[in-house]
Amino acid sequence: MTDCGINKECRAFRRLFTLVVCGIATGCGTPESSPAQPTDQVRVIPQKPTNEPSSVNDDVLPRDIVDGDHVAASVFRRSQPDPHLNAKRLAASGIHVLQSDRLILLTDRDPATVQDLPAIADALFEHLHQACGPLRPTEQGAEFQAIGCLMSDVDRFETAGLIPEEIGALRHGQQWGYRFWVRDQDEVYYRRHLVLHEFVHVYMTVDTPANDLLGQWFMEAAAELYATHRKAAAGPEFAVMPHGFRGFDGWGRISAIRRRRIDLPGDGAERQPLPSLTEVLSGAAGQQVQDANYRWWWALGWMLNRHPNYCDHWEHLCHCRSQTEFDTAFASLTSVERNRLNTDWLLFCESLCGGFDPNRSFARHSPNETYPATVHVLADQGWQDTGCDVKSEDQLNVSSSGRCVLNDTTIPWESESNGITLEYNQGRPIGELVAVLVDSKNAVVSRRMTVGKEWAWNSTTSGRLWLQINDSEHDRANNSGEYVVQILNE
Repeated sequence: MTDCGINKECRAFRRLFTLVVCGIATGCGTPESSPAQPTDQVRVIPQKPTNEPSSVNDDVLPRDIVDGDHVAASVFRRSQPDPHLNAKRLAASGIHVLQSDRLILLTDRDPATVQDLPAIADALFEHLHQACGPLRPTEQGAEFQAIGCLMSDVDRFETAGLIPEEIGALRHGQQWGYRFWVRDQDEVYYRRHLVLHEFVHVYMTVDTPANDLLGQWFMEAAAELYATHRKAAAGPEFAVMPHGFRGFDGWGRISAIRRRRIDLPGDGAERQPLPSLTEVLSGAAGQQVQDANYRWWWALGWMLNRHPNYCDHWEHLCHCRSQTEFDTAFASLTSVERNRLNTDWLLFCESLCGGFDPNRSFARHSPNETYPATVHVLADQGWQDTGCDVKSEDQLNVSSSGRCVLNDTTIPWESESNGITLEYNQGRPIGELVAVLVDSKNAVVSRRMTVGKEWAWNSTTSGRLWLQINDSEHDRANNSGEYVVQILNE
């Protein structure tokens, strides 16, 4: 195995990242907190007095974005500009003001349809406070409060002077300093997700010098991860793994990744291999399809955040406040960890589905084995390392025995290694013993190959052989049993 070159990639992202452009998203459940109400008076969180006069009669956001990005000293976050908003004048232009402690939201939608958004942003602030560390104070002692525009009619906001010229064309959303702008969406979840995505950008950039922000892949991965949410009785939950389409309308990250998998039937379009980690870090994974990088960045952020081998690294990255600090933290992975991360990424994407179980479905690595090898493949786990390295032109003979239970309920579904046709996963019977080969550079994972009870295979590529008992990765908790697999290299 070779080093994945993460140091090289992370240095490549050292650049100015003042303007953050966001991608796509989707929907969720039931209300969980007191909704914000429209108001005639905009209440800005109290701060220590300054010598600057405030204009309560001006409904135009002052174009002091550069000043707003000023960092007085390394112990302070960027100063927070006074919004100078007049809600009555904005209302006359058809723009409503909703607010909470952490968000002032300006919108030309019916306010009743988005009245829960500021309270959700407040909850997200508390989640980010725990996940990414507390923000430093401003020099003036102002409390954090983002200002967002959710716009059905962009021209209305331009006429009101609420979109600075520096923002330019707006596809989905943009963020600058404490402010962000989001185009309205038809899907309820998609709308909320975009607002929260930009809110995360605000939180993670205002405590970093404008010329020393973190890499794009990480900024977008974090925004996608923490904006993915669901409503629950106890309050909104963030950084969740969706279980299906319901409640996440318009988001589509998992389904887009599943369509990319080369062994799924498609619409006639040519299938491509899953992107390597290097391609995802560089942004090359999404060059063929507009906004495609966001699906991969979300997936990488979720995996790093939930994987037991990488969650501490992810937490360290989230606490970084400069590119230099970020590079150092990212480079702290050992060469063994980097190689494993490349492999874990490919196998995660290969088996990703709604409700992916982080306790059972991440790849399980094993020490190197010599031939002949005996491997025990568990039904309640995802991809399992055989320990067998394969060279191009090797001839393998594989045999298996044993039984497993795939649905341990009142009528257990028992299976041998040829599988059972009661249900299918990725077009194959559940319970079938299947294999993939991860190439020796940890850059490509093969199609799934049927092993069953007997399998003779001539390899055309060098790499590592992995096995699993075919089943959906959201449905392994009620599985039990194993297959005993013998691997000979002729």
